[in-house]
Amino acid sequence: MEVATIQKKANIYTATFKRLFPTSVEKVWEAITSPVNLSKWLAEAETELKPGGPFTLTFTKTDGNVMAGEIKKVQAPHLIEFLWDTDGLEQSTVRWEIHSNHEGSMFVLTQTFEDITQMPTMLAGWQVHLKMLSHFLNGDETDFPWSLWDEWHQTYAEMVMEYV
Repeated sequence: MEVATIQKKANIYTATFKRLFPTSVEKVWEAITSPVNLSKWLAEAETELKPGGPFTLTFTKTDGNVMAGEIKKVQAPHLIEFLWDTDGLEQSTVRWEIHSNHEGSMFVLTQTFEDITQMPTMLAGWQVHLKMLSHFLNGDETDFPWSLWDEWHQTYAEMVMEYV
């Protein structure tokens, strides 16, 4: 599975994940914006798909933490960008984009960080949740695989050390 890329510009770190899903843009959009569908692969969600609307996730598949957020941009069915609090520390921008291509849909997830201490935790979570999204898009539901999260957390902790 592909590892996220990490870039640093000034004091901002940007992590980017890219995943190709062999399905339509509309199906991916529905998976990432419908509260019912979000609960199957990511978290229980409270959303209003408009700028200024809430985008709050309660991670019931993991430890129940809450990421309260606010939608900044929506361009259905291709883009949603939101701010959220990363466990009460800093606000972080998360951007989900979907692009059509000849093999299906390219999903691009980008998250910015000012403080890299939370990056390994967040990136390991995204890595696992994106795998869960792939399963969901294929008609399967899966529990959160903590052992896989542990492996990815170690990988991202090592990557982030390059920036310390």
